Amino acid sequence: MWIHKLNKEEFLLYAQQNARLNTAYWLAMLIQHKSDVPIDPVAQAEIESFDRQIKLLLKHVRKDICKQKGLSLDITKPALKFTASMCRHSIRVSKRSFIAKLIGIPDKGDAEALKEEIAYLDFRHEQFITENLFGGDLEAQWDRAVRLVYQVLDIKAQSRALIFSRRAIQVRLNTAKQLLTPTPLKIRQFTSSYIAHLDLGPDQAITLEAQLTEDIKEQFAAGISLLDYVTTYALSQFGFFARVLDKKGVKGKEKWIEENGRPTMERLILSTIAPSDTLRRAIDTHVLE
Repeated sequence: MWIHKLNKEEFLLYAQQNARLNTAYWLAMLIQHKSDVPIDPVAQAEIESFDRQIKLLLKHVRKDICKQKGLSLDITKPALKFTASMCRHSIRVSKRSFIAKLIGIPDKGDAEALKEEIAYLDFRHEQFITENLFGGDLEAQWDRAVRLVYQVLDIKAQSRALIFSRRAIQVRLNTAKQLLTPTPLKIRQFTSSYIAHLDLGPDQAITLEAQLTEDIKEQFAAGISLLDYVTTYALSQFGFFARVLDKKGVKGKEKWIEENGRPTMERLILSTIAPSDTLRRAIDTHVLE
């Protein structure tokens, strides 16, 4: 796996930086997710706590990036720029009035943020392919699956007739499903190789490997749940003729999509934060709030 291109000291710092950035990004997504509904005092306190954590994490990434070099720096530097931008956007959007969100006033930065995220995923994929880093890396595999989901949603949004886009959508959904269903053996191999390169004590390594393996299994399971949700949406027709020919079926799918969107996204966010939190508790305790 590509991590062996770094010595153990370099890899430990990279792992800390990567976990910090991943946690910051998904905490920002959690802020945005929680602010999509009316915010009570408890939710407001949570959001303020997440905001503080994000600022602390980015502060430490910026402080330690000067210690990185070579491949570690090449991966972390663009990741920091992207994550900081996404965090600023999510926190700003969360402060918009709920009424503005409710009546559908779009945020001017939403489209730009989406373009930036897609561009970053494409860059990550190109970087990992060019540097021959993809093999065995579940993080790169996850990124690629997410990019395919974005492609599916884009095809769905731009196609007026599902019959013409169904094949393109299905091909991407099938590929994403393969990427989001790594075997238990592959997950164990990934976590074992990752942790072995951190040079921890044997007891700590065994405990960390067991928990990280479970975290990654849940992350990919949540990814499959998201994919199932996107599949139902992307392969469903909600136009005039569909409503005439299958009114009951269309209403059922619309209800399912409406009821399952938020819990599916929340599960995805929390399960994607978990592996980074597990790593940070083991190797980055001085940055834990």
